Amino acid sequence: MTTTDLPTPGPAATDTQLAAWRDAVTTAGLPDPARPRWQVLRAGVVGLWEFDVAEYWFADGRAQFVGQNQSGKSTLMALTTLLMLAGSLDRKYVDTFGQSDKEYRYYVEPVADDRDRRDASASTNRGWAWVEYGRIGPLGTPEFFTTMLYTQTKRGVAQMTRAWVVCHGTARVRAGLDLAAGQAVTEPKALEAIDSVTVYPKGQTYAERLATDLFGFDDTDRYATVIEMLKVLRTPHLGQKLNPDWFTSQIRSALPPVAKSEVTELAHGWQELEQLARDRDSAEEARKAIAVYLTRAWRPWADAVLRLHADTLIAADTGVTEARAQVGAAKADLDDARKRLDEEARNTQHLEEARDRTRTELMQLLRSAAYTTAVERANDAKRLRTEANAAKRRAEKAAARLERTRAELEAAKSEQEKADEEHGNAEQELNLAARRAAETATGARLGDQVPQWAASGDVDRFDAAITARRAHVGTLRKLIRAASRASSAWQALDDVAQKAQEQLKERIEAAEATEQALAQALQILSDGLERWATTLGDVCPPVEVRDAWITAVTAQAGTLRPREVLTGLLTREWLDPATGPLTIRVAELRAAAKLQPPAPPKPNATLTHSKVPATRCPIRQCGGSVVTGRHSRPVPAPRCGVWSTRSTVSTQ
Repeated sequence: MTTTDLPTPGPAATDTQLAAWRDAVTTAGLPDPARPRWQVLRAGVVGLWEFDVAEYWFADGRAQFVGQNQSGKSTLMALTTLLMLAGSLDRKYVDTFGQSDKEYRYYVEPVADDRDRRDASASTNRGWAWVEYGRIGPLGTPEFFTTMLYTQTKRGVAQMTRAWVVCHGTARVRAGLDLAAGQAVTEPKALEAIDSVTVYPKGQTYAERLATDLFGFDDTDRYATVIEMLKVLRTPHLGQKLNPDWFTSQIRSALPPVAKSEVTELAHGWQELEQLARDRDSAEEARKAIAVYLTRAWRPWADAVLRLHADTLIAADTGVTEARAQVGAAKADLDDARKRLDEEARNTQHLEEARDRTRTELMQLLRSAAYTTAVERANDAKRLRTEANAAKRRAEKAAARLERTRAELEAAKSEQEKADEEHGNAEQELNLAARRAAETATGARLGDQVPQWAASGDVDRFDAAITARRAHVGTLRKLIRAASRASSAWQALDDVAQKAQEQLKERIEAAEATEQALAQALQILSDGLERWATTLGDVCPPVEVRDAWITAVTAQAGTLRPREVLTGLLTREWLDPATGPLTIRVAELRAAAKLQPPAPPKPNATLTHSKVPATRCPIRQCGGSVVTGRHSRPVPAPRCGVWSTRSTVSTQ
C-alpha cells in the first residue's frame, strides 16, 4: 500500500485512516501530489543544528511538530519556512521569536559553549535546507518543484558561503537529488550536472523565481508583502510586532468585506490582544530594568575598557601624524631652498651679464677713435700754444709767416672746440654707463656702496662682490645636493620597507592559502572515508573510530615530518580485528575436517534445512542507510544478503 492508495488526511479523517496513512508513509517511498495546484509535500535539513539528516512530511499541506523542549521543533520550522520563501538570511527571518539576536551561522557552525551539544572541533561545516512542492501537471503526470539552500562555514573566516538552488522537474530529494553520502554533505557543484537544476548565487533572484513560477505573482512587491505578513503571524508574541493599521490595509486590499459574525469574533480577539498588551507592558518593564542595568553598570565598564585600549591607539596615531607632519615640513623646506637657489642663480646670471656689458662698454669707450682723437688734439693744442708763444717772440722776425700762422691757429681752435665737445659727450656716456652699472648692482643686492664704486670706477670691488656671491651660490648648491642625497636615502628606505611589507603580505596570503588547502584536503579525506564506510554495511567501523582516525591524520598535519597513519590505523584497528578471528576459525574448521571423517546418518533420520544468515564478508559488502536524525545514528539497511545453508539431523 502506498500514500496514493489512501485518502488525503484532513480534519475529517478517522483514526484508522490516519494510522493507515502513517504506516504507508513509514514503509512506502515518497509522497505524490494529488491536486493540480502547487502544494507543499515535505521538507528537511542535512547537517544543520543537531540534525545529521531530518525530514518531515505535510499532510494535505499541514504539519504538526510534537516533542519536548529543546528538541528542535522551532529550529526545524525556522530553517524550512520563511527563510526558504524569502530567499534571505536576515536575522528577522532566523529567530522564531521575531528578534534580531541570532544569526543563521549559528545553525551551521557549532560554538564553543557548554550549552551547545554539538561537536565544535571541525574546521569546515556544511548543510542543506530544502522544501519540496508538487502538483498534477497539465498532462496528468506528477510535477515537482524543490527549493534548496546550501551553506558552508570555515572556522576563523567571517564570510559564509551560500547557494540558492531550484530543481523544477522529476528529480527529488533521495530520488535523484542526493544531498548527503553517509556523513559527507554534497556540494552544489555536484548537482549542476542534473537537468532542471538551477543554482542562484543571490537570494533576490531566487525569490523572484519563486514568486513567478511557484506562486504566480506578477508583482514581486505583493510577494514581499505576503512574506512580511507571514513573519508577523509566525511570531509567538504577536502583540509586540503587530501593526494593526498596516495589517488591516493589507488584508482589506486582498480580502472581501468582513461579515458581522467575523467582526464579533475579531472583537473577542482584540480582548485577548489587550491581555497580550498587558503582558507586553510587563515585559517592557523588565526590558527597562535591563536597560537601566546596561546604562549604569555594563556600558560604563565597557567604555572604560575601550578607553584603556584606545589610549594606545591614539598615541600610535599621534606618532604617525607627527612623522607625517615632519616629512611634510622637510619637503616644504626643501622646496623653499630650491626656489631661493633658483632665484639667486637668476640674479647672479643677471649681474654677470650686466658686469660683462659694463666692462665691454668701458673698454669700447677707452678704445674709441673719438677719445683718441680728443687726447691727440689736446696735446696738439698745448704744442700750438707753445709755438704761438714762440711765434710771438719771433713775431718781429717772422712777420711774413704771421698771417699763415694765424690762419692755422684759427683752424686749430676750431678743431679744439670739436675735441672739447666730443670729450664732453664721452664723459656723459661714461657717467650713463656708471649709473646703469650701479642700478644693476643695486638690484642684485651687492651692497649699499655700489653707487660710490660706480662713481669712482672701482671695477675690482664689483669683481669681489660677484665672487662672494658665487661662493654663496656654491654653498647653496652643496646644501641642495645634500638634501637630494637625504631624500634619495629616505626614498630607498621607504622602498625597502614597502617591499618588506609586500613580502610579508605575500607570505601571509600563502600561509592562508596553504591552511585552506590543508583544510580542504582533510575535508575531502573525511568525505571519502564516510563514502567508503557507507558501502561496508554491518562491518562498518563505528563513528567514534572514524573520528579518531581523522583526528590522528589531522594531528600529523602540524608536525615537521608527517607520517602515513591512516593505513596503519585502518589495518590495525579495523581490518585485522575483523579478518583475524575468521582466519583462525577457518583454519580450525579445516583441521577438524581433516582429522574427523563425516559420521553416517542414523536410520530413520530426517534431513532438514534452514536458512541462517551467514557472517558478513568484510571484503564484499552491499548495504544502504535509513534516513534518521542525529539522535539515532544511521542504521545499515541491507539490500542483499549472503546466506549459508546449515544441515541439521533430528531423529524421530
